[in-house]
Amino acid sequence: MPRVTRSKKAPPEDASKSTSLSETSSTALQPKSTNTLKRPFNEGTDKKGKRSISTGPKAKRSAVSRPTSATSKKPKVSEEKWDVEGVYTIKDVDKVTADLKRRYGTLDISSFSLKVFYTTCGSYLYVIFTFGELQGIIRLCPEEAIKSRSNKILTSAEFEQVCHLKDSQKPDPKTKRWVMRWRGRAGGMLLGKCVGGEIDNYYIGTFQRDIPSGKEDLCGMKMEFVFRYDDNIFLFHATKTGNLTEPAYPPWTLKKKWNDLWNSDWGSESEDSPSEAESTPPAKSFSKAKPVLKAQEDLGSPASTSSEQVFFTISELKALRAKAMADTAARGEIWVDKEEVPMAILRRPSPPPYQSIPGGKGFNKFIELPPDWSWDVTGHWEIKGSPRLWDCLGVDGETPLTMLFRVSNNPLHTRVRRQLWATFTFGKLLGTMRFSPKKGPVSNRPDTLKKFEQECVLQSGCWPGDSPQGQNEWYIRWRGRSSVFSSEDGSDQWQGESKFKKGESGKLIFESTFMHNFQPVLFTAERVRARTPSKKNETTVLTCWDSDKPESARRGRTYIVPANSNWPYS
Repeated sequence: MPRVTRSKKAPPEDASKSTSLSETSSTALQPKSTNTLKRPFNEGTDKKGKRSISTGPKAKRSAVSRPTSATSKKPKVSEEKWDVEGVYTIKDVDKVTADLKRRYGTLDISSFSLKVFYTTCGSYLYVIFTFGELQGIIRLCPEEAIKSRSNKILTSAEFEQVCHLKDSQKPDPKTKRWVMRWRGRAGGMLLGKCVGGEIDNYYIGTFQRDIPSGKEDLCGMKMEFVFRYDDNIFLFHATKTGNLTEPAYPPWTLKKKWNDLWNSDWGSESEDSPSEAESTPPAKSFSKAKPVLKAQEDLGSPASTSSEQVFFTISELKALRAKAMADTAARGEIWVDKEEVPMAILRRPSPPPYQSIPGGKGFNKFIELPPDWSWDVTGHWEIKGSPRLWDCLGVDGETPLTMLFRVSNNPLHTRVRRQLWATFTFGKLLGTMRFSPKKGPVSNRPDTLKKFEQECVLQSGCWPGDSPQGQNEWYIRWRGRSSVFSSEDGSDQWQGESKFKKGESGKLIFESTFMHNFQPVLFTAERVRARTPSKKNETTVLTCWDSDKPESARRGRTYIVPANSNWPYS
């Protein structure tokens, strides 16, 4: 057999690039490696976008650390949770409806604020808002809760059910849009009329990351939502500017406060009213509990602000009472310490612009006192120099026509609140007059009886007096009954105008129009003497007003005359 010989190859030009025979023979029969870290790198080449690494002469290649799948995997969008809880500042308000600027002018949003809370016990997301004198609660649920419904209309009870969120469900990049409903009081949380719940629809709010802020631990969130009030639509833009300093309400407290903002004028709340078991917090055991007087939500915060503390001890109540007396004296107000006034009247809402004194347990926990510039219009008045009124009433000219003006300011009458009204005796015609302040242009006047009755409730700071501080022009409606013809049908459908002023002698004068038998009559009255102090159990304006309701408007009849009908009195 011929001998196998190996031909000698010429030496390479660059000896540094030669490999030994042992290395060549050991790797000649090896399969091509699939490990990219073991493959040779070509200098000055870039195949298919791969980066070339210059090894240099006889440089050993070292493994380049590449990110593994575990480190390079980005977090899922659904796993990212946003910290939406905190204090929000209103940055801008867009007036959607065209006549908002004409009606409201430029909105002062310096005092507007939002606080977003999330209850870990029960998982509820809600907002406490303060828009000037309008304060209330906004409750939220995900938009997906209504997308699955065919009619996409939620009743009040259904909305509260979907507000109970799933465990750890919060706004995130996939759940930005939330359905909102709100309730509040037009004069604050403890004063004023309940509003918001009469609107039988919902609005959309959106949470978004505020990237330019750059403060992940405090800021970084913004909120936009639609808000409807007084038949006008606003678009709010808010930014998170701080962390919360108080804990969120437990579910039973949130439900109670939400139901307390229900207005009986909106209809029956039977389906929404919580059962006693739902609205009562879980029972707690105290090994050495001291006597307690009041729940925490009705008083100021004690030294311990733990959300687990439900009651105050007597020593804590005394400390709160002493602090409240000092704060009252610092404001220049009078502290009334009566046995029948519970010590729970220590914390008050944002103070009204004028002086007040403690009252009762209702909405009017503090009675607003008249300012120095106001006119005391309460008392007895007599019609002077209006012969046409006697002729219209068909009475003798010697018959006295009198009026008794009153101001409802009794804290026990929670539904009445503060109103200006009067009872009159015009011969055989007896009745009640009610007044609502005349504000703004004529287009803002109350066109319907219901709207007139709502505006009869006076806002804080509205008192009879000389303009511009006082209110001297008022709208007037009346109801009455005659001893001959019973009640006067349609009298409350006519709306007149009235005015208070001072005569040359300094006496108060009242000028008004009185519509009777389709004839407007102008009359003038003078205040003749003051009124005796009112009693706590005196008849309210609502009782007198309802007792003089026309027979045709009573539900005991077979028909009801609506306010907007084509009846001659409408």
